[in-house]
Amino acid sequence: MKKKHTEAGIVILFALMTGSCTLHYGEQQRTEDKYPELTFSNVTVTRYEDASETMQIKAAVLEQYKNQSLYAREAKFKIWNEDKELETEGSCTLLGIDTENEIYSMFNSIRVKTLKQDMELYAENLMWNAKTEQLISGKNDLVSIKQDGVSISGTGFSASGISKNFSFTGAVTGTVQNNEGGEK
Repeated sequence: MKKKHTEAGIVILFALMTGSCTLHYGEQQRTEDKYPELTFSNVTVTRYEDASETMQIKAAVLEQYKNQSLYAREAKFKIWNEDKELETEGSCTLLGIDTENEIYSMFNSIRVKTLKQDMELYAENLMWNAKTEQLISGKNDLVSIKQDGVSISGTGFSASGISKNFSFTGAVTGTVQNNEGGEK
């Protein structure tokens, strides 16, 4: 008798589990969002505005998707200001570009050098919002900055391209090199 109750319980449990399953056809990912529309190898892409270079990206692989997002592997980039002066250069292992929202996501072995401030930045994860001119890291991501004999590392990094100020919300460590070459 117990065996029949157990079998009946399993059948009812199975019916409840399968009866609650539904297929959500509207939530399927479109094929064109999943696979690149164009793929380039060893490519250089240059953006021009008013017949002047404003940005250049060199990449081992560059993929463009139908939604106009781009992904670059082994990326090197340069940015020029409106006076046609090289302002920023850098590199990262992976660069994701959301062209519609002007958001640039950088991952792994990031190096960014701003030439005007003679500052170098090193990180593993950064996001640049070109509309708001904000550069941020994840809350726990370590970012290191070197400028004028000062080296600072910390977490929770953010910087403003407008004010040229940066801050850390987490712990910060650093060294200062004095004029005689020693560290403090």
